[in-house]
Amino acid sequence: MKKFFFAAIIAISTITSAFAAETVNRSVLHNFNADFNNATNITWSAKEQFAKATFTVNNVKMEAYYNVQGELVGSAQEVAYSQDKNNNIVQPV
Repeated sequence: MKKFFFAAIIAISTITSAFAAETVNRSVLHNFNADFNNATNITWSAKEQFAKATFTVNNVKMEAYYNVQGELVGSAQEVAYSQDKNNNIVQPV
C-alpha cells in the first residue's frame, strides 16, 4: 500500500509539472491580444524562458514568441513560394 501511495504522489507531481510548463502568464496573453487582435486558431506552448503562440491571421499561419516578461521577441509567418524553370525561387502574386 505504501508503494502504491508513493507511486501515486510521484505520478501526480509529474503530471502537475507538465501542465505547469504549458501555462502562459497574463502579460504574455495581454500583449499577444494587443499585437495580434485578429488572430484565430490560437494554440500555446510554453517553456521556462519563453512562450510560443501558433495561430492564423487572414488565412496565414503564424507564430509569435514572447519572453517571460511578456515582450514580443520574434514572429514568423508561412510564405508560399515556387520555383521558376531556372530554379529561381519566386513568390506568387
